Amino acid sequence: MLLIKYLMVNSMPSIKKNYFYNVLLTSTNIIAPLIIYPYVLRILGPAGIGKVNFAMSIMGYFLMIAQFGIPLYGIKEIAKVRDNKEKLSKVFSELFLINTITFILSFVFYLILVITIPKFRGDFVLYFVVGTNLIFNLFTIDWFYSGLEEYKYITLRSVCIRILYIILIYFVIKSENDYTKYAMLGVLSLALSNFVNILFLFKRVKFILKGLEFKKYLKPIFWIFLSAVIGSFYNKMDVVLLGFLTDEKYVGFYTTNRRITSLILSFVSALGT
Repeated sequence: MLLIKYLMVNSMPSIKKNYFYNVLLTSTNIIAPLIIYPYVLRILGPAGIGKVNFAMSIMGYFLMIAQFGIPLYGIKEIAKVRDNKEKLSKVFSELFLINTITFILSFVFYLILVITIPKFRGDFVLYFVVGTNLIFNLFTIDWFYSGLEEYKYITLRSVCIRILYIILIYFVIKSENDYTKYAMLGVLSLALSNFVNILFLFKRVKFILKGLEFKKYLKPIFWIFLSAVIGSFYNKMDVVLLGFLTDEKYVGFYTTNRRITSLILSFVSALGT
């Protein structure tokens, strides 16, 4: 009887499995902020959260440029060659190297902006910490694992690290001056997630530097990148303008309310896919 149940579970169509993992991951991404935000809002206050969220919005523009459309384009390209390890290694190496260049350039320009603008320079440590997201996001290669349809790995990794993140929030964030530590914990969870990504990556591909082709990717990637820029530019502009024109506490109130609305919409969307 147990054997029959085991075979039934493991013969579940991949679409149903992917749906299950998608709902689980989305549910975790919704529940975690609902656990974290009330505590963080009470300790840091609207101003503390506003400072971090404003810095994240500025960094978000550079992250969008750094990604260069590869998180979307890469899924399709990896899926095409996932059954051929040699081609898989080649395609991954090509896309990852393109991303390496764009991330380095984006991080450099971000630092120049932070050093140049007085508002950012006045809280340099916070903006530098937030800026390190640009370094660690280079290794956010979920597009690679999505192309291989390894949604189980993506979900389990994300859930485990999210639980650790929640625990650390309650242990580390103790006063209204800990807003930089709050940003650091976000970077730490990202770094840990991507460290696991790299460990599993080398079991699947071999990073190569010879015989690589880049030109064939530039045109399709550019159009994906352009559409992403148009959408993201509009979505982030409200927070950026609010941060420049008003006090940080208003940014905190606004971004918290918007985040809750976004989480609810994400959950409904996941159920419909």
